[in-house]
Amino acid sequence: MDLTDVKSVVATPNGIRIGDCVVVQYLDDNKTTTFTLRTTHDDITNGYLAASSALGRELLSLAEDEINFEAGGRVRRIMIVRTQRPAAMH
Repeated sequence: MDLTDVKSVVATPNGIRIGDCVVVQYLDDNKTTTFTLRTTHDDITNGYLAASSALGRELLSLAEDEINFEAGGRVRRIMIVRTQRPAAMH
């Protein structure tokens, strides 16, 4: 998937956007992690998730607070714990 594909994902008006910080809990192993969604590649070690990744695409089109996504050949279920939008620059 390239950036044109990312732009075609329909995000909910008040939903998660690129640049948002998202705290998720993996419901299969009860692990909680924080990501900042971005247009470029994943850097999970430093807390960045690509919008083009399986989870990134699901977060951008999120309509509920719990979702399933496929990663590494298995389906995972997560719950959105919290989101934070970056402060607007003036």
